[in-house]
Amino acid sequence: MPTLRQQLIAQIKASDEAAGRQLREVAGAADVASVLQGRVSPPSVFIIRGSNRRDDNGRTETHTDQFLVLIAVQNVRDSRGDDASDIAEEWSGKIEQWLKGFTPVVDERFLALKLLRGNVQRWTDQVLVWGDIYQLTYARRCC
Repeated sequence: MPTLRQQLIAQIKASDEAAGRQLREVAGAADVASVLQGRVSPPSVFIIRGSNRRDDNGRTETHTDQFLVLIAVQNVRDSRGDDASDIAEEWSGKIEQWLKGFTPVVDERFLALKLLRGNVQRWTDQVLVWGDIYQLTYARRCC
C-alpha cells in the first residue's frame, strides 16, 4: 500500500493532470535540489513528511501526521518582488483546493486533512519556495 505521502503526491498529480498539466514536477524530498540547482524549471511541488505524533487512551491511538508541501515558482524579480509571491499564493490556493476532501486509502478512520499554515522556505534569484503545512489526523484501535 502506498504511504500517505505517496498518496498525497498521487492526488496532486491527478488534479494537475485534470487541470492540463501545469506543474513541471510533483515529487518528494530527494528531488527538491533539482529545482534549486536549476535542473527542473518551476512551477514544481514537493511533498515531505514533516512529523508524526501518537496519543494512546488505552483503546485507540490517535495519530497526527504533518506534511510539508513545498511549492517552487520562478522568482520573477521586480522592484517589489510581488510577482513571485503572487504566483506562490495562487499555487498554494490550487493545491489546497486539490487536497480538500482528500481521503487516503488505509484502514484507519480519518478525522481531518487541513492546512495549518504556510511561509517562505527559501528563495534565490531564480526560484522562490513556499511551504504549506498540512495535518492529517486518524485513529487506530490499539488493544
